[in-house]
Amino acid sequence: MRRKIPPTHAAQPRNRRPDTQWVPPGPEAPVGSWTELRPGDRIIITSPWTPRWDGEVDLVTNDGSILWVHLEAGRGRILVQQSDGHQVWRMPTGVPASPLGAPAPLEAP
Repeated sequence: MRRKIPPTHAAQPRNRRPDTQWVPPGPEAPVGSWTELRPGDRIIITSPWTPRWDGEVDLVTNDGSILWVHLEAGRGRILVQQSDGHQVWRMPTGVPASPLGAPAPLEAP
């Protein structure tokens, strides 16, 4: 008889159900106005209907309605519209990216 291995909650699944919300590590909250973002900011983009995207801000329009983002792990560059309902989270300083584009766990001091 095979033993069941309990699921791990350490990794965020790429395809979530619409009723789940992922919260990134650290004290950061979703960015209220995208005009606060600057090129080079490391961010996470979430929405109920798409996979989570990790990347770096490339360009923000003056009114903050559109972002161009370079995705991590060589996944290209995307345009994200605020009107589509995406939430943007700024990554805390000092959280290294993992090789797969997901934030690496923080190490104990």
